[in-house]
Amino acid sequence: MNHVAHYSSTSRTTVRVPLDSALFALAHIIDKEQALQLLSTNSARSTGSARLTINSQDFLDSLLSLTRSADTGVRVAVVSLLVKIQSFSLDPNQIRRLTRPLLPTLVPLLDISEKDPRVYRTLAIVCRDDPEVVKMAVEANVINKVRAIINTADTVNWTDSELISSCLLVLVAISMRDEPYRIEIMDTGILSNIVQFMSSKSENPISISAYGLRKVKLASSHLLRTLGHSVTLLRTGLATPEVVDGIYSLLVTDPNDIVTAYKNTYGAEALAEEGREQLLEEELEVKSAVMAAVCNIVPEFSSLQEIMVKKGFLDLIVEGTRSSYPPLRLNSVWALKHAISALSAETRAQLLSGMTTEHLVSLCNDVEPQVQEQALGVIRNIACSGDMDAINFVLDGIGFDNFFDMLNEKITTSMENATYAPDQPHHNLIIVQVVYIISNIVIHTETLKDKLLKREDVLKKLLPLFNHNVMDIRNGCAWIVINLTWQEDHTAHDLKEGCQARAQQLIRLGFKEKLNDNKNDPCLDVRERTKTALFQLEELVSGGTRSMLN
Repeated sequence: MNHVAHYSSTSRTTVRVPLDSALFALAHIIDKEQALQLLSTNSARSTGSARLTINSQDFLDSLLSLTRSADTGVRVAVVSLLVKIQSFSLDPNQIRRLTRPLLPTLVPLLDISEKDPRVYRTLAIVCRDDPEVVKMAVEANVINKVRAIINTADTVNWTDSELISSCLLVLVAISMRDEPYRIEIMDTGILSNIVQFMSSKSENPISISAYGLRKVKLASSHLLRTLGHSVTLLRTGLATPEVVDGIYSLLVTDPNDIVTAYKNTYGAEALAEEGREQLLEEELEVKSAVMAAVCNIVPEFSSLQEIMVKKGFLDLIVEGTRSSYPPLRLNSVWALKHAISALSAETRAQLLSGMTTEHLVSLCNDVEPQVQEQALGVIRNIACSGDMDAINFVLDGIGFDNFFDMLNEKITTSMENATYAPDQPHHNLIIVQVVYIISNIVIHTETLKDKLLKREDVLKKLLPLFNHNVMDIRNGCAWIVINLTWQEDHTAHDLKEGCQARAQQLIRLGFKEKLNDNKNDPCLDVRERTKTALFQLEELVSGGTRSMLN
């Protein structure tokens, strides 16, 4: 930082080392504390071993001015440094001020003959963090410029893997945004490249080309995942068996193959445990990214789901849920959640039988909160499916009381964790899943309704959730009351008596008071669900004939 500060305040002829080298070095070593010092104040700060006093604002202004340098290397380096500095900022206005000027610097660099991977990787970061920059990049024809480079990939030796993977990440950043951008990217024919890259193999898994190919496969998986956000593409452009084949080949690959190859080449004694773990993690990182793509292309509205089920993807997904590598385990459970609701009853039964309820419970109690959330989402989707065989399989396998003990514990623990870590959304998302599991479970049979009403400890645990700051939780609580007091057959006397008894119990426990508090909820959906729940309670306890609300 000393050298750059010196450059910004003195004649350029006094610089003793290349400026681009200094900028790249600073981008590499600057830490969060130093970056925040530059971002937080305009006052002078002492920094570096020489205790050089610099003005933060002047320093940043100097960096911004260097984005217009005649030296291409300097422009690339200063953009990398500015991107690194802004990555520590939490102020959107400050981020925009530092990143908006970067696009006019980066786009011309795409047209120079010598392609620098750092330009494209930096462009990907800038587009990822600012939707307005994405819009300007698309208008500047960045999609086609990047696609043209991807077409030149060295698919034999992968000598340009850094460049190709960085170009793919630019498309990832753009496709994270609006649907028209995803369609435009697909219209370039990029899918053929993705299929080719993901299907490619290296004869020597520990060669330099194999490492390069791994980077390209990783970036290709990320792009397939973001393109999979498009329902339209899942029904049309992405719906090709070749995509499924490419993904399948990656998921069935054993990560231990690379360890075996290394030992066969260099001898078993050449690979220490630490090195073995690193090799495995690199392979699992790719497999995890591929499974993240599966999450987005396996949902019920995807025309690929049937192809994937027939090819055996469900077994691979379940296998992934047993992985000791947290990202792969998370993405596998996530994929399972998306797949399970639309399966045929027979296929769902086979899947659950192979998975076992013991494993499902272990996932619900995973050390990773995100895994817990997705595992509970699996149960939520089973409950929502209306497949009573599957629902009973879960409830009988876990045990009804054990099942609700687990949900009770999830509410308690998540509420406590959300209090101590309000910046971690996963704890509240766990509560969302629990609330909708209960709502979806009790809608199906009178027996399930009555069993829940016997668990007043669970019902009492729900009461504080009616005024939770998360709208989905408040809404879900209203749905529980609606589903508990819904009378399907209005002429059946015994059913009406059961509904009346449940309504009276809910009122006694304080649910009506909680609903009254939400009649003026800021969210329209919550107000409407609250209105319905109150109407059903009041009609049942008054003995009137309830009519269905529109």
